[in-house]
Amino acid sequence: MADKLDAEAFGRALYEKISRRGLGNIPKREMDILLLHLLEVHGGLSSLSNGELSTRFRTTETKIRGLRHEASLSFSDDLEEEYRRRLNRLIESAALHVKKDRVVCVVEDRFLRSMLLSDLKATGAYADWSFNSELLQIDPEALASVIVERLPESDLAGLRTELGLSTVSEVKGVLRGALTRTVEAIKKKATNDVVELGLDWVKAAAKDLPKQAGKVLLLLLL
Repeated sequence: MADKLDAEAFGRALYEKISRRGLGNIPKREMDILLLHLLEVHGGLSSLSNGELSTRFRTTETKIRGLRHEASLSFSDDLEEEYRRRLNRLIESAALHVKKDRVVCVVEDRFLRSMLLSDLKATGAYADWSFNSELLQIDPEALASVIVERLPESDLAGLRTELGLSTVSEVKGVLRGALTRTVEAIKKKATNDVVELGLDWVKAAAKDLPKQAGKVLLLLLL
């Protein structure tokens, strides 16, 4: 970790926080949240799993999971934008697979999981996590709906002419359809029961759209 830690930035941020609150005035739990947050920002730890962090800092995964969730809520300037950023990162990662008729997502991030489940519920869909709370099984169309609903309205509005449509709602429908169809296409081509989606999913969906619309979708999600 030492070779990735920006010690000066870390120290400055910690000093500023303690100076504002006063030495000894920050409760231990709050200090743990702050330290983990600063280590992720200035120590290159944000990409590590909960298990890797628990081993490195000699504590439980449950504690790491809780600290990360609270740090997300405490230090994100815009929770909606932070959620969209993490949702995009999930799409880019190898944490998305398709199995039978469901997209399987590995979601360790409690903040992302909570927001994603809330969005799914708003669409009338539900995720199955009966075997593992970090392993969500989601209907492809429901996941596509969540992803599209989180895209910036201004960017979607710019696609109306390209797609020959008159409303943003119609644009969302076309993008949802492209993402949903692509899941099925990838599954049909696969030789294994479980298939990784990741970047291939979005790239294939982009090809299913008119050229400029496909480019916009790639820019928004990757």
